[in-house]
Amino acid sequence: MTRTAEIFIRSVNGEAEMELLTSGRVLYEDDCIWIEYEEDPKITGMDHTLTKIGISPDVITVNRIGDFVSTMVFEQGKDFEYLFNTPFGNTQATLHASKVEVASDERGVKLQLEYSLDFGGAQIENLITVDCTLQ
Repeated sequence: MTRTAEIFIRSVNGEAEMELLTSGRVLYEDDCIWIEYEEDPKITGMDHTLTKIGISPDVITVNRIGDFVSTMVFEQGKDFEYLFNTPFGNTQATLHASKVEVASDERGVKLQLEYSLDFGGAQIENLITVDCTLQ
């Protein structure tokens, strides 16, 4: 089943804060929920990029496809090494998810991710909340 949705994303990393309100889709497949939306380059700086968030019982996966390509895996208490490809070059980082919470009901999906990114010794703390309201 696929539903259109209004998607509100709030990201805080270090002192920087970003908010994005966009429309997208929520897909329900077996034990997984997918949230899909196009990045707004005026807000995120990611032009021509589709973001797909996969929510399964124990893991959240964020895939970006287009000019910016990456796969980030969030599993509470675990580390994940990933490569972030951009038009400006590639960057490798280690992601450590300290909090992964998901709530889903007939009105939509909400998730909260608290994690750190380590770029070769430079560590950044991050908080992302995603609130999808089904249309």
